[in-house]
Amino acid sequence: MLTITNLTKYYKKNVAVNHFDVDIKKGHIYGFIGPNGAGKTTFFKMLAGLAIPSEGEIMVSTGEKFEKYKMKMSFMIEAPYLYEKMTAFENMKIIGGIKGESDDSVLLDYLKIVKLDQTGKKKVKDFSLGMKQRLGIACALVGNPEIIVLDEPMNGVDPEGIVILREILLSLVEKRNVTLMISSHILSELYNLSTDFIFIRNGNIVKKMTKDALDRLTSGVIEIGTDDVGVFDFLVQQYGVDNVTQKESYIYLTQDKKNPTEISKELIEKGFTFTGIREQSVELETYYMREIVGGSHE
Repeated sequence: MLTITNLTKYYKKNVAVNHFDVDIKKGHIYGFIGPNGAGKTTFFKMLAGLAIPSEGEIMVSTGEKFEKYKMKMSFMIEAPYLYEKMTAFENMKIIGGIKGESDDSVLLDYLKIVKLDQTGKKKVKDFSLGMKQRLGIACALVGNPEIIVLDEPMNGVDPEGIVILREILLSLVEKRNVTLMISSHILSELYNLSTDFIFIRNGNIVKKMTKDALDRLTSGVIEIGTDDVGVFDFLVQQYGVDNVTQKESYIYLTQDKKNPTEISKELIEKGFTFTGIREQSVELETYYMREIVGGSHE
């Protein structure tokens, strides 16, 4: 769909986005992960035309100009802009007028998708934050976009609202073949949603990977409970210092060749003692803090 090459944004001498290279494919959900100030919102703003790139280009697979293709995209950046003193449907009518959709039944269908078709005369100012985010998504659906860009859509939303948002977004991809680009600080939810991850730090893309690749990387961690000081040195010798870490009475071995039973057999044959051994899955947040930030998250 889109090939983004060398996209860069300078603010005076500061580099907010540094030579981003991203390929966007149809039907994928891209999770953009990084701390505040990493460059996620600036990147999204350049796609939306709210910030002018200093360098780089965006190519469309069909060959059309990106400025024209952008009409097939929708954006919800930082927060949805809504008319607080109006109802959900009145907001949809305004967006429909802007985007050329005058059919009330179509606008009501969008509200049904986000579960807001029964709000009646209730004003948006009386909506919960989760309801406002869902209304923002309904507005983004007007015009049947191929790509929807959502900047922190779950920020401040309660757990029940997050579950509803997740179901809505997954349904959009499954039933409408929409491509999503999402940033979020709630990494557990981003993991549940995304097919691809793009890790950003200090204005740089530091890693890109699919969910399948991430799962393969994070499924080979074996946790060993032991007070035997020789176990750590033995595992380092066998598997390398980069693959063995220790925290209190637990040693963590990262490898994908042997299962816990085989590792257990090795330790017993060498005369080491241990209290337990198991395979441990690493969550996205743990991986992010360990591999991207470079520290430990406790």
